[in-house]
Amino acid sequence: MTQHTPDVWEIEGKWDGGPDMGGWITTPHCVFEINPICGSKPDIVADIRQIAAAPELLEALEAARIELVARGCRNNGTIDLVETAIAKARNT
Repeated sequence: MTQHTPDVWEIEGKWDGGPDMGGWITTPHCVFEINPICGSKPDIVADIRQIAAAPELLEALEAARIELVARGCRNNGTIDLVETAIAKARNT
């Protein structure tokens, strides 16, 4: 199983759409350099924000699973969708 890097991920760098647009996603344990080579500024910035939010999104999915199980939603297929999303987020 591939583990994601825990804790908060943050975006740093220059994201104004200029020719030297690029930067990093930093975590407490490593830095990932990002040098976009194509795409529009809004799309690139949105993608980077989504990547940086990955740990929080996984945490929200896990909290939703707990709440759905507590509410007895296991038999209506909803919990299966959440569990599939969690597995994809964990890359398992």
